[in-house]
Amino acid sequence: MSAGLLVLVAVSLAGSLTGCSGTNQSTDSGQGSQSTMSSKDACEALGRRLTIKLFEKDRKTLAKHTNDLHNSGEISPAAISKLEQEGLMERTVEDATKTALALEKAATDISLAIDSTEQGEVKQGKIPVDVKGKLIKTSPKGHVSQPFHIRYIMVIQKVKDGSAYTPVAEEITVLPN
Repeated sequence: MSAGLLVLVAVSLAGSLTGCSGTNQSTDSGQGSQSTMSSKDACEALGRRLTIKLFEKDRKTLAKHTNDLHNSGEISPAAISKLEQEGLMERTVEDATKTALALEKAATDISLAIDSTEQGEVKQGKIPVDVKGKLIKTSPKGHVSQPFHIRYIMVIQKVKDGSAYTPVAEEITVLPN
């Protein structure tokens, strides 16, 4: 399976997150039953989704991913500031557009393959989620693969309208492999 296909599958799986409730529950929307994710599934899905948006440097999606990361509410403002200071996240959509143009000029993309997503033990309301995989740099010179390990520390918060709960990444750390 190609790395691009793995990323597409991960995006499809992660995109199904609509909220979380602490346990599996059914809600009736008047049009049949719909199951919400457990908080474990929701946290792992968010970890995968954030990893893709943070580290995949595709010239076609980089600006959109940057905008989503800044405006989705899925990452705390403190974590966003830290990522920007460490150079792991573009500060603005304009910066992302410049990066995308440089990647296009160099005919380079950075995709990723997620190998595992694992939630650790919850301590004091903090939920560690480890995402491991490979970054794949594709350029005219060929493919280069590098392993990665990201740890997210998440908390569960009520959404703005108070109707559901959702995970939010409070801390994001790149760990040694």
